[in-house]
Amino acid sequence: MQQLLAFIILYTFWIIWSGKFYPFYLLIGAVCVLMIIFWFGDLIVVKSKRSLQRRIYSFFRFELYSVWLLWEIVKANIHVVKVSFSRDVRASLEPRMLEFKTTLKTDMQKFLLAQSITLTPGTVSVRINNDVFLVHAITEDTANGVPGEMESRIKNISKGN
Repeated sequence: MQQLLAFIILYTFWIIWSGKFYPFYLLIGAVCVLMIIFWFGDLIVVKSKRSLQRRIYSFFRFELYSVWLLWEIVKANIHVVKVSFSRDVRASLEPRMLEFKTTLKTDMQKFLLAQSITLTPGTVSVRINNDVFLVHAITEDTANGVPGEMESRIKNISKGN
């Protein structure tokens, strides 16, 4: 039952984000999701006491987070382009390593935060050691934005679970 639920959720996610509704693409998506569940099922399918309703709410909160993250990626891209095309690039760049302690509890939440930071142009998650993240940022503005609102939004995904 858990694998079926994982398939439905992952396949729905794939369809929404791929935007392809032709039979060939739907078949490829189904095959890919089945391969993911076969290879990584132990990581994806976690025995949980949460109800189906709470899992569905978390799924939709994740989708909302994904849309928000996509917008943050667009804004960060614009910032990086501005820095890249500034008259004095060397003066615009202020690379730094920063550490911060997260309040996120689960490994999945920390993983999502690390991936979100890395997906956002201008920042890269370098290391996670327990609750301490080490992040590289290319400018002071990008450094000041880490972890920012991202952490609270990730916390909100599993709120009430």
